[in-house]
Amino acid sequence: MPSWGVRKGPLIAVLAVTALAAALVGLVVWAGNWGGLRHIWFFVLLGVSGVGITTGLFMWLAFFSARRGYDEPAEFEPKDGSEPP
Repeated sequence: MPSWGVRKGPLIAVLAVTALAAALVGLVVWAGNWGGLRHIWFFVLLGVSGVGITTGLFMWLAFFSARRGYDEPAEFEPKDGSEPP
């Protein structure tokens, strides 16, 4: 199998979650019980939106701090001119 620089752990986790979600949707379709799930769609959309907004804010914070130089390592310059420890 060719290596595209993708780690196997996260890929397997994403595939497992996708398979589980597909199995759940298949079970609901097979049972024909979409009407019983109608009351939770608001909370599903609220959760997905919350995760998306939080992820976007963290990405913005990471790029903001990188552009401003907050991620640079600290430099130690002693007052007496000696070498740092």
